[in-house]
Amino acid sequence: MVNPGALNSGIFLCYEDSDRHKLKNGGFRGYTIVDLIRTFTSQSENEQRTADDVSLPPAYNTMVKIAITDDHPLLLEGLKNVLATAPHIDVVGGYATASSMLEGLATRPADMLLLDINLPDANSLALLPSIRLSFPNMHIIILSVHNEYAVINGVMQEGANGYIQKNASADEILAAIDVVLTGKPFLCAQLRKVVEQKDRDGLNTVPRSTRREKEILAEAASGLTTAQIADKLFISPHTVESHRKNLIEKFKTANLSSAITLAIEYGVIRHNPR
Repeated sequence: MVNPGALNSGIFLCYEDSDRHKLKNGGFRGYTIVDLIRTFTSQSENEQRTADDVSLPPAYNTMVKIAITDDHPLLLEGLKNVLATAPHIDVVGGYATASSMLEGLATRPADMLLLDINLPDANSLALLPSIRLSFPNMHIIILSVHNEYAVINGVMQEGANGYIQKNASADEILAAIDVVLTGKPFLCAQLRKVVEQKDRDGLNTVPRSTRREKEILAEAASGLTTAQIADKLFISPHTVESHRKNLIEKFKTANLSSAITLAIEYGVIRHNPR
């Protein structure tokens, strides 16, 4: 769990983009968790700052339009109250569902979206690609109670610009917003510890998969049957079954479904629901 003391201090780690990993509004999209760990850990541990230390780019020196989507009324109102304390922020919408959010953003565009990861009518992780397509210039910060590695990894890969937990302090929320507005990704120190621990626990010993095995993992993850995979990849069902058995052995799991879960966690394949 998150250390309350660390959050109450209002201090976070801001990870700047390097020349090799230049990130714009597309957030972390296309980068696996391994890429991000290597990028972040190569930077100085002295990159700690508070909201007062962040200088916004000229484009945001007037008002920043922010929309919030969360199905918990108290949290939604609480976030509005927090943002109301910042003179440069204008809350242009508050939504409880994905459908109302998409409709609202179409008529009242926002510079940034604070998005609950679990909504009653959609999973935001699955929704991120379509949001990116519809609103390519909008920054997205995910709000979540989760600090599990698989969730963080999925959010990063699908294009979020930042990830904060719902028990974050007001200072940290405002600081995260300001950092993301400067074009930098945001991941708080506690979540960074989660991904670094996963790295130490075995990301460097990820099972090696062939190109064909990765294709089969990806197609199986999208819900295709053995026969459908065989037809799509122009191979026999027997060959598909052989690869499935090899993958189960490589990932040391009881079934292919568990192997797929690990493959997504490790960044071997991308989470790409259809």
